[in-house]
Amino acid sequence: MANLILLHKPNSVYDDRIEEIYDFPKTYLKTMKQGVGQGFIYYEPLSAGQRGYFALGEIWDIVSHPEKADRFIAHIKANSLRMFSRPVPRLLGGKPLESALAGPDGRPKMGGAVQRAVRAIPADEFRKIVDLGKPV
Repeated sequence: MANLILLHKPNSVYDDRIEEIYDFPKTYLKTMKQGVGQGFIYYEPLSAGQRGYFALGEIWDIVSHPEKADRFIAHIKANSLRMFSRPVPRLLGGKPLESALAGPDGRPKMGGAVQRAVRAIPADEFRKIVDLGKPV
């Protein structure tokens, strides 16, 4: 089981409805399965807007996409989505809040994990982002 970061872009090609479903490709199925019953944080990348980490929710199950092969739907637990009272930027003091996005020197990495739409995150880093966002 793992907490997750889920990338969300408002004009995505996926069939996301942030309070209900998260549509994703098969590439992320193994990681997404680890997040069932666990909390996740939505993250909006800089290329899509300025929100950064912006909401907290819980995944309750995953099913095959009914219309698109090699895609899946994660159902968001009813009434679990809570928007942050303030967005949390990816960098704090010039360093990523997710250790997987930092190089050995603590500075942000480029490419790789930074571009993954679904990422597992250690519990302490998850809690830190949630504490900074102060969900309402």
